[in-house]
Amino acid sequence: MINHPPNYTSNNAPLSHPNEGESVTMGSCIPPETIRPKPFRSPSYLDYRVKLNYVNQYFSFILENKL
Repeated sequence: MINHPPNYTSNNAPLSHPNEGESVTMGSCIPPETIRPKPFRSPSYLDYRVKLNYVNQYFSFILENKL
């Protein structure tokens, strides 16, 4: 386990960064060994899952009601 500075929280620190989601490694104060693909991919991945869920509900509504 990597010892972080006292004010560092592994989930909330990237959210306060102004360029969150665009460039993680450029201009970031997070050490390189703490950067992993999954925590930075998860917001866009969850957004994709929510949109896919809306599409599935939309088509299931059309198919059930036979519009």
